[in-house]
Amino acid sequence: MAWSLSEKDFDDVRHLLPDGAVDLIQVVGADAAYRLIKRWGGTSLPVGMNKTRNGKILHAKLAEEIGEENALKIGRIFGRQRFLWVPKCQEALRELRNRQIRARLDELTMGGGIYSMPEAVRKTAVEYDLTDRQIWYIAKQADIEASPQPALF
Repeated sequence: MAWSLSEKDFDDVRHLLPDGAVDLIQVVGADAAYRLIKRWGGTSLPVGMNKTRNGKILHAKLAEEIGEENALKIGRIFGRQRFLWVPKCQEALRELRNRQIRARLDELTMGGGIYSMPEAVRKTAVEYDLTDRQIWYIAKQADIEASPQPALF
């Protein structure tokens, strides 16, 4: 199933994102950050300043994935670091997926939905390439919300 993410989606799970992901989102936006995380999450991405031959090659690879304008932003802001750590964000992406699954189940079963819950679970399991047991487990969970405790410092 194709994911569509927005700034709001990332805001909803900001409490689950590592600082590096929040920095990426602030620099290039949610869509480009998601593409970076999906493609290179968990790796150190070499960043060129687009000046030398090697830097131009690195820049072209990055621009192919996230667009020229965003590649220039990353080069300008992170270029002197040589490597940019792209976090994997597993916990946040899993939570976003689970929220989408719960919304899909609601759509299929409530408000004019034509499926019973077991039928909706089977259909959703196939759509998300998960087992029906995983879908049942996800359906029974609540959204992971930010802790109400304020920052101490």
